[in-house]
Amino acid sequence: MELLRSMFNRFDQILDWIGRSFGSIVSYVLIGAMVVVPIWLVLFLIDWSKQRGK
Repeated sequence: MELLRSMFNRFDQILDWIGRSFGSIVSYVLIGAMVVVPIWLVLFLIDWSKQRGK
């Protein structure tokens, strides 16, 4: 019985680790998007204004 309890405990720990890792990955992606999207928007607007001025 102790073996089964230990296996389920280990499985629970692995799932917890995966959940925390996924949360970290999502936060890094969102931080990256907060940097990339404004830069892309500025470059897009500059290119759009150049094309509109022709």
